[in-house]
Amino acid sequence: MVMHYPYLTQIINKVYPFEEEKDIVTFLKKYSVIDYFEELLNKFNSAVNSNSIDISALASNFLIKVNSKIVSIDNINDKELVEIFIKDISQEYINIIVERTNKSKKAVLLEIDKSLNVTCSIHGYSIDKLKRVFPINDYIKVADDNIKVVEYYYKWNAGNSKKMLFINELKSRGYINSTVNIKKLFSRPKEDYYIEINKGYIDLMFMLFDKLIEYKVICSIGTGKFLPIKSRFVDLENNLLINKEPKQFKFTITKNKTKFNDINKSIEIVLKNVGIEKLP
Repeated sequence: MVMHYPYLTQIINKVYPFEEEKDIVTFLKKYSVIDYFEELLNKFNSAVNSNSIDISALASNFLIKVNSKIVSIDNINDKELVEIFIKDISQEYINIIVERTNKSKKAVLLEIDKSLNVTCSIHGYSIDKLKRVFPINDYIKVADDNIKVVEYYYKWNAGNSKKMLFINELKSRGYINSTVNIKKLFSRPKEDYYIEINKGYIDLMFMLFDKLIEYKVICSIGTGKFLPIKSRFVDLENNLLINKEPKQFKFTITKNKTKFNDINKSIEIVLKNVGIEKLP
């Protein structure tokens, strides 16, 4: 019998627009996780229609069922990938819940956070591991109605002259058209902004910043190491370009060996031209 997952496939296509939806569905089916996603939205829709939404109960029930599957996965790489999918898809589920209720996003997140903490305590689940897979505290902070500017940025550790050389090198090589906003990436922001990346260069730019992080030339302030670029790199139509979990985004890039090698060669040239080396 062919199983259909209308809610989940719609979300997958939105969260991973450049991936094959059937491949993700097949992978999640392999570990029997997919039915829980679909069940969650089915229950939520029924609750909306009957005017009896218990977000806490839905979150707890989902956590218990999904956790029982994750702990049984022996393959470490598959387990990490399942956790990534859960993280990405769950964020979109929260957006749907917020849109369908009269509560603010922060109120919904606080309710879910309380429920998940209680559930972990009752069933002996690891709070730390849960919040690594699903960093709800970060979401709550961003969802605060009083926060107007998202304070994600990088500290540059290689001297101001090399920073300016680096920014100018990006422009001269055609990766960006303007140096105005990318300069803001290296200081505490005073206003919200986005950095336009020219067509075809997002993979290279992602891997370039990955290398800068590896070399300790930059370090993220206030959040995860890739969130400053994940939340600010856009195309010329202002669409966010890093549209999935950074670890998976990087994995997708490395799958194409020829393209990956070309990217690494370009990165080596940029670093050489600017005079950037790995810091101690």
